[in-house]
Amino acid sequence: MHRALYALAAEYTTIAAWSCIDLRDLGRAQNYLHESTAFAGLSQDPSTGMRVWVNVAMLAYQRRNWPEQLAAAQAAEASPAARRDPFFGSMAGVRIALAHATLGDTRAAQRSLGAAQTTLRKAGEVEHPRWTAFYGAAELDHLAAIILNHSGLHANAETSSAYRSAGL
Repeated sequence: MHRALYALAAEYTTIAAWSCIDLRDLGRAQNYLHESTAFAGLSQDPSTGMRVWVNVAMLAYQRRNWPEQLAAAQAAEASPAARRDPFFGSMAGVRIALAHATLGDTRAAQRSLGAAQTTLRKAGEVEHPRWTAFYGAAELDHLAAIILNHSGLHANAETSSAYRSAGL
């Protein structure tokens, strides 16, 4: 019973954080995500923990805090959800690739991106929480273009995105 309440608290504080992000109040969003991290840990719910770490990585990216972005992405990758489910593993892996790209480590970014793409292909048609509806091949392709662009591989970013959009 307590774990479910903590998971619910984590969900609501994460939603509050995204409301703050929409308002461009990134400091307040950071505070909500900090609270959400504590609630997610207490809930011991793998998908809730994954959601929080992915959101922390996304906020760190928006705040241009590259080391925090990488640390949050690594926490997502080390989470039970990512270790057990290729879908979540891919979601964490692409966040690591983006963090490496923003830190200027092109080789690590490409390696992590390739792993995220391979892992997503291994993910079955398993039902996931509603909050994951944004993530799939299209989102991965979008992030791949951003990662390749950050890595200075502009032609590859454009080509990769165009080919995938055309279904090639």
